[in-house]
Amino acid sequence: RDFCLSRGLGDVYKRQMVLSTVMASPPRAFKALVAAGPVKASPPPGTEIRFRPSSSRSKSRSTKSSPGYARGMSSSSAGTDPKHSLILRPSALLSGGRLLDGHEVVVQGGQNVAVRPATGTVNLPGKLLIPGFVNAHSHAFQRGLRGHVQWRTGKDDFWSWRERMYGLATGLDPDGVEAVSALAFLEMARAGFTTVGEFHYLHHTPDGQPYADRDELAKRVIRAARRVGLRITLLRVAYERPGFQQEENRRQRRFYDRDADAVMDAVVRLGRNRDPLVRVGLAPHSVRACSRRWLQAFSSYEGSVHMHVSEQISENMQCKDEHQVSPVSYTHLTLPTI
Repeated sequence: RDFCLSRGLGDVYKRQMVLSTVMASPPRAFKALVAAGPVKASPPPGTEIRFRPSSSRSKSRSTKSSPGYARGMSSSSAGTDPKHSLILRPSALLSGGRLLDGHEVVVQGGQNVAVRPATGTVNLPGKLLIPGFVNAHSHAFQRGLRGHVQWRTGKDDFWSWRERMYGLATGLDPDGVEAVSALAFLEMARAGFTTVGEFHYLHHTPDGQPYADRDELAKRVIRAARRVGLRITLLRVAYERPGFQQEENRRQRRFYDRDADAVMDAVVRLGRNRDPLVRVGLAPHSVRACSRRWLQAFSSYEGSVHMHVSEQISENMQCKDEHQVSPVSYTHLTLPTI
């Protein structure tokens, strides 16, 4: 077993350190999520890639009973029971920018309550306890592309890759979004990540209509992260248009919002989540996807803001055509608080 000690970033996470125990193999429940496994040859262009649990049985299994569950976050763990403490004494500990030996970490109620000189013998011999990694920018559903986009099919660049990504996005139902997100988050946990910033832009049905619960897919992604024990900041993406002077792209219909107010309403609704390990931020997708009018509407938002600013050369050129400045300069002028 490898142990990761996570200290999140930002004011909410100060003095709050969460232990995640990462096991050697993924839960059986997630092994069945990709029914067909990696493809043997590149699917024809335009093929829709679908990703969902292979059966209701696999979907109903409890991750807490699976061997790969990150049990440091489980309510059954001594470290998360507020009445009991878990004391970790590794061979070495990285804390406060210093490498320490002869120290221990006291975990109680899911938090590290003390880093102090050891009061007993080492119980994690040969182990280095380090702060958990933070993945600040994730598109979890794109985990479903693995095995589908490594072949060259004529034109091969970001924009051709994006078309394949749209095929995946179109084929995901809410169960599929949760399943592929859980798999991506589980792999992060196994690699030592304990916090994820999820740049989430799948909002609606494939034909662009809202779900009965307008935040259905965002809630599925949050639930996937918490199922495997990750802390998450859900970065709720605002997507107005495909680009400067471009016609609406039908393959982006799941991304679009009616107006900037609809985006802010969603951020407020999702922000009511009471889980202390869930945060919500605002994410204007990019300078190509949000007009000046939308960005100005977001400028008064006081929470976390996250954005693609300068992703592609052609995007930089479009920004100069529309605003006569570079994306970085434009973003600074329009969203000065970032």
